[in-house]
Amino acid sequence: LPMHQVETQSRCWSGAAQNFTIGWMHCDFRMRAGDCRLSFLQALCDLNRCEEMIAAHERKVQRKFDVIVRLRADLFWEARVAMRPLLPLKPNTVYVPAMDSQDGVNDHLAFGLREVMGRYMTRIRHIERSDVVAKLKGLGSEGYLGRALLWDTINVHKLQGWMYCPHTPRNLLRGSASEGCVGRVRCRVSCVSLYC
Repeated sequence: LPMHQVETQSRCWSGAAQNFTIGWMHCDFRMRAGDCRLSFLQALCDLNRCEEMIAAHERKVQRKFDVIVRLRADLFWEARVAMRPLLPLKPNTVYVPAMDSQDGVNDHLAFGLREVMGRYMTRIRHIERSDVVAKLKGLGSEGYLGRALLWDTINVHKLQGWMYCPHTPRNLLRGSASEGCVGRVRCRVSCVSLYC
């Protein structure tokens, strides 16, 4: 895929979807620029665009990918990700870390077979469902992901050993640069034990 091709983010949601999202979504505005609910919608647009790019590449080379991995780039992994014990991957199953599920499903990392990840990355199509507000009131992006996977009858396999430290601007602004996992990683001090 053309990883260095610069592409301007484009908004792909309607005004109705925005109003729905503002009506149900909870997110912490502290130390964040802009409305994090709209950032959530933009992230869904970006995932959808990523799926379009993958599909276009597959058509061009006339071959489909076997596995797709979605990974946030601002995470430091505390342990080596062991894939071999999970092989062969189960169909209709998305694999995610068990941590940071926030009453839903962790949305920082996911991988699975090509077909199921196509549905994972295009979950913005559920954003205007009539039952979104009732099902998700007070939840965040993880709650939405959990419900979208349920609506698509996708199985979720939560992995206990996949621990990470988020190097997000928000974490750095709130003082985590000198303490907590970010401070520890910056000082090259390995984690003593992993507990999820």
